[in-house]
Amino acid sequence: MRKIILSLIMTVCALLSGAQTLTRTYVEYADSADRYIRNENWVDAERMIVNALRLEPANKSNYLLWSNLGIVRDRIGNTEGALQAFDIGLASAPRSTVLLANRAYTLMETGRDKEALRDLDLALEIDSTLLVPRLSRAGLHLNARRLAEARKDYAAAVSIHPDSAGGHEGLGDVASLQGDNRKASEEYAREIAIADSENLRFKKILALIGAEDTNTAEEEMHTAIGKFPRSGGLHLLRGVLHKRKYQNAEAEIERKLALEYGADPDLVEAMLPQSKK
Repeated sequence: MRKIILSLIMTVCALLSGAQTLTRTYVEYADSADRYIRNENWVDAERMIVNALRLEPANKSNYLLWSNLGIVRDRIGNTEGALQAFDIGLASAPRSTVLLANRAYTLMETGRDKEALRDLDLALEIDSTLLVPRLSRAGLHLNARRLAEARKDYAAAVSIHPDSAGGHEGLGDVASLQGDNRKASEEYAREIAIADSENLRFKKILALIGAEDTNTAEEEMHTAIGKFPRSGGLHLLRGVLHKRKYQNAEAEIERKLALEYGADPDLVEAMLPQSKK
C-alpha cells in the first residue's frame, strides 16, 4: 500500500511537472524555430513551429507562429501550405499587418497580383507608415504600368522613410518609363547615395545615355567600373559609349567583356551588335 501511495504521489508530481514543462516547451520550440529561421534551416524550423502549435493550439501568440510557418513553407517551396498557414493566422488576427504583408508576398510569387494588392491595401490602411508593403504595392503598380499610382507610393515611401532604400530607385524607374531620363538619373543617384549597387549604376548610366549626356555618362562609367570591374552590364554600356564615338575596336573589346562577365547575350546583341568585318 505504501508503494502504491508513493507511486501515485510521484505520478501527480510528474503530471504537475509536465504541465509546467508544456509552457516552457512551447517557448523553447518557438525559440528554436527562430534560430533555425535565422540559419535558413527551413525544414527544422517548420518542425519546431508545428510542435509548438500542437502543444498550445489556443495560445494567443499563435498568429505569429502561423506567420512564420507560412514564411518557412514558402521558402521550402510549399506555396499552398504557406497560404494555408497565413489564412489560419488571419482568421484569429485579421488586422495583423505582418500576416497580410506576408500573404501578399506569397501571392505575388504565384502571380495572383489582384489578391496580393487587396492584402497590401488593407495593411496600409491599418498602418500607412509601413515601408515594405508600400514598396511592394508600388512595384505591383509599376509592373502593371499604373505609373501614377506607382509614383504616389514611391513618393510616400521616400517621404516617410527618407533614409531607406527602394523609394528613389522606384521613382527613377517610373521616370524612365515616362521617358524622362534626366529625372531618372537624378533619382538613381539619390538611391546610390543610400545603397549602392551594380544594378543602380547600370540604370543611372543608361538613363544618362538616354538623356544624351554622354560626358557625364563617361564620368560615371569610370567610377562604376572601378567599383564593379566584372560587371557585364557596365562593360556593355561602356561599349555603347565607345560605339557612339565610332571607336569600333574598343567597342568590340567591351562587347566581349560583357559576354564574358555574364551579360544577357540577347541584350548585348540588341544594344551592341557585333561589328561586321
